[in-house]
Order: sequence, then structure tokens, then C-alpha cells
Amino acid sequence: MKLRNNKGYVMTDASIAIIILLILVPTIMAMVYNVNATKRATETKSEAINIVTNAIEAAKGISLSELSDQEILSSIKRDIYKDKMTITINEETADEGIIKTDIATYQVSVTVVDYKESVQNNEDILPNIVKTVTATVKFRLSGTDKEISLSTVVK
Repeated sequence: MKLRNNKGYVMTDASIAIIILLILVPTIMAMVYNVNATKRATETKSEAINIVTNAIEAAKGISLSELSDQEILSSIKRDIYKDKMTITINEETADEGIIKTDIATYQVSVTVVDYKESVQNNEDILPNIVKTVTATVKFRLSGTDKEISLSTVVK
């Protein structure tokens, strides 16, 4: 005498497995997408911070008499980003460059101001003793324009 009836168990097990998969797979895929988006955003911001820091460090390596926005961008192009990236210096203003990477495109602008020019009562200040260097990097992240700026005084 047969007391067990196993009819319908296979279909019930398959239905439960499909329901579990339909819940877990989209959740896991959403988590993977969010991790990748966060990773990309972090890489983009890190590279922008790297570029602005390299511009300031390049300014500190140039003598004060030769310090100009064009010279800083040329130094970055020559010494830091020669093989990995390309910098196209804007011919009109000579104070902007474009750095293209696999991650994003960065617009770099450098401003060099003599301290005497930035102070109102500047009769007693000697020129070319102190200069203010400001480096700004603009980039696009998640559909919005972002900007990182760093400024320093070079003696």
C-alpha cells in the first residue's frame, strides 16, 4: 500500500526557486551597479584632485621670475602627463588645458597673480616677490559639472 503522493512537488519547488531568483537577482544587480557607480565617481574625483595638486606642485618648482600660467601648464604636460594623458593648451588665453583620461575629460585652468596686483594700497609692496597661484579643474560627474580649486602662495 502506497501512502505517499509526490505529485506536484516538483512544480512547487520550481516555483519557489523562480520566485527566490526573481527577488535576489535584481537586488544583487542593483548592488553591483551602485558599487561600480561609486567606484567611478571616486576615481574621477581622485584624478581631479591629483591634477590640481600636480599643478600647484609644478608652480612651486618654477622660479618666481618665470612663473606664469602658460609655464605651469607646459610643465605639467612635459613632466607629469606626457605619456598617460594629453594636454592641449588653449592658444587664445594660454591659461587652460584639456586632460583626457579613460575616466573623464578635465579642463584645467591656472591663474598666476602677482601679490602687488591683488592688494589695493600697493605702493610699498615690491613686485615679483610673492605670487598667488590658483589651479582649477572642471569635470563632469553623473551629468553635473563639478569644480575643484586649490590656491597657494609662491615665494
